[in-house]
This record gives sequence, C-alpha cells and structure tokens, in this order.
Amino acid sequence: MTFSTSREKSDKSYRLTDKTLYRAQIQRILSYTLYFLEIQTNIGTLHKIGVTARPIQQRLTEIETDLLK
Repeated sequence: MTFSTSREKSDKSYRLTDKTLYRAQIQRILSYTLYFLEIQTNIGTLHKIGVTARPIQQRLTEIETDLLK
C-alpha cells in the first residue's frame, strides 16, 4: 500500500498544469505561419520577417497595400 503526501499531490498538480500550459502554447505556435519576404523596389531591397495566423495571401495583399501608400 502506498500513500501520497500532500506535497507529492501538489507536485503532480503543478506538473499537470505545466504540461497543459506547454501543450496549449505549442498548439498556438503551430497555428501561425512564419514568413520571410525579399521585396525588390526601385530604391533597393526590403526584407520583411513576420508571423501571421491569417492566410499568407491575405497578409501579402496587406503588405503590398501598405507599401503602395
């Protein structure tokens, strides 16, 4: 027969919480798209690095609109 101490139960609870938070953060990270753009202009080359949760084509259209302002 094995008895768990209050501290062991507390440690297990913290580990379970840590695991749950870790999994949630991994899922959040994996839901994003990392992009790197090299944009040639008449004055030189621009580099843009970013992350987005939206479709990449939607983000590209937004960046293009911002550059044409």
